[in-house]
Amino acid sequence: MFQWYKSSEVCYTYLNDVSDNIESNLERCRWVARGWTLQELLAPREVVFYSRDWQYLGTRSKLSAHIARITGIDEAYLTGKSLSKACIAHRMSWAAKRTTTRKEDMAYCLLGIFDVNMSLIYGEGQKAFRRLQEVLIREYPEDHSLFAWGTIVKRLPSQIDDSSQIWENNPIRYEPDKANEKFFGLLAESPHDFKNSGRIVLSEAALFYFDYMYHAATVSTLSANIATVDLPITTRGTDCVFHLKRPQITQVYLIRYMILLCGEWNRSHTKFRYVAIPIFGGSELVSRTSKIVVSNSFTEVTISASQLIDWKKKTCVRPNPPNPIKYGSVLERKVSSEYSYVTGTFPYVNQHHISQHYDIPSSVSGTLYYKSLDIAQTVRLTIYIGRSNALNHAHSNSAEARECGRLRLGLHPWIITPSKVDSGGIPPLTVSTAPHVKERFIPQAFEDESDGRSHGYERWQDIKYVHDVVIPKDEWKISIIGVADIIVGMERIFFDDSDDDEIDFGDSSVDREAPTDDEQHRFVDVVDIIVRKNTEQDGPADEDKDNETKHRESGDRSNTDSEESSWETESESQAD
Repeated sequence: MFQWYKSSEVCYTYLNDVSDNIESNLERCRWVARGWTLQELLAPREVVFYSRDWQYLGTRSKLSAHIARITGIDEAYLTGKSLSKACIAHRMSWAAKRTTTRKEDMAYCLLGIFDVNMSLIYGEGQKAFRRLQEVLIREYPEDHSLFAWGTIVKRLPSQIDDSSQIWENNPIRYEPDKANEKFFGLLAESPHDFKNSGRIVLSEAALFYFDYMYHAATVSTLSANIATVDLPITTRGTDCVFHLKRPQITQVYLIRYMILLCGEWNRSHTKFRYVAIPIFGGSELVSRTSKIVVSNSFTEVTISASQLIDWKKKTCVRPNPPNPIKYGSVLERKVSSEYSYVTGTFPYVNQHHISQHYDIPSSVSGTLYYKSLDIAQTVRLTIYIGRSNALNHAHSNSAEARECGRLRLGLHPWIITPSKVDSGGIPPLTVSTAPHVKERFIPQAFEDESDGRSHGYERWQDIKYVHDVVIPKDEWKISIIGVADIIVGMERIFFDDSDDDEIDFGDSSVDREAPTDDEQHRFVDVVDIIVRKNTEQDGPADEDKDNETKHRESGDRSNTDSEESSWETESESQAD
């Protein structure tokens, strides 16, 4: 139909709900709100409007300024400018306020606007718009504006400005009215998502980017709801808080930004701001929010074209599925670290990267997962989270069930070496387990990273620093002098009967009349992990001080000799 309209000299448009004075009545006219009439407006060389009484009202060219104000379509495209000059987001915004009787037609009516073809399959519903976007990805691989949908903000409203909320072991205040945040995949759900994208244009840096990365496709694969993309992603991020509906807690997420090679010019056309999509999740699997950031933090001045190439990263973007928190799960409320770290799980533990929680079968006990931090070139620090006993048993009373399966925390400093070394050649660390209590510890050496990280799973009994968590709330503090201060907080949150509608019981055949083992353990364990650099000077440990005092009393050695002797004695005892 678009080509048929485009080939016509003039299109006569009958407005059956306009009697006279088109300028005062056009905004309320149904014709400007229908999806299929968009091509009737844009495709012909000229459009002539008539009232319901067939009275002449005017032409598109003469009424272009008024039509542009009502429809959001730039006047230039109403007076002959090629539609191909408008980016995808810009053209999508023209349809954002329009509707169709059938859901599929919201996609089909745009085929001519984008000059693409696809089969019409009535009955597919919302899938039609997804298919349209897949076609646009293939036809316009360099047009990132397809992903520039959502509410445009200068900064995320959930952004954390108070650093104490990140680095102190205090939960952020929960606000129930903010507990409806949804997380999406790369593609929009309908043209209505582009209602704020009318000023989006392609970046001039796109030409350089794609010339340099001549073989790169923006979206390499689309599988189900997962899109694999090659786009620039910032190396640094912003801490934001999200409010969960169940359990009612706040979670801190590190939001990074996916930079699109499109954006907006300021009003004076002197500054170009990139569109930045907030993403969260793991390093390779992320979700996005319904907001996009256009601010002075992401401009062609603050981000060079070469940086965009350096930041290019292959990432999978998917909607965050509704994963109900199961009884007995472990949920991370906050993980704040000044050191980079990796997370690993042990058999049968299912990690949900995006929602930051771990599903743990009721039969599993022992070490569940770990955070392994890169402290220095060879020094590592692994924090283990484990469960003292399994949850696959019943209790005679609810009080016992509430105390069951308490968490056990472990701390394992170690070093990575290219070959085996004698423990006497490893410099000791000074560990403080309580105020004014210090001791020397010689870290164990491993030749392989995976062996060092998994040591707490295979040989938990060898982990020296272990803490059994107290129910319902506990905190463990430990410091490695000159290295790190570690705080691990834990809170057990219990559910009542009103939560059952949102709980995933797993087996649908479970009899609701008699509580199962899992249902007796109606809780989740919430964990906070905070790791900061310790800048304290490494002084003598408590045992060193005792030895030094003895030497002073006997007068056998100088202060310096005394300190050297105590180091040797401690090293030998630790080695033995």
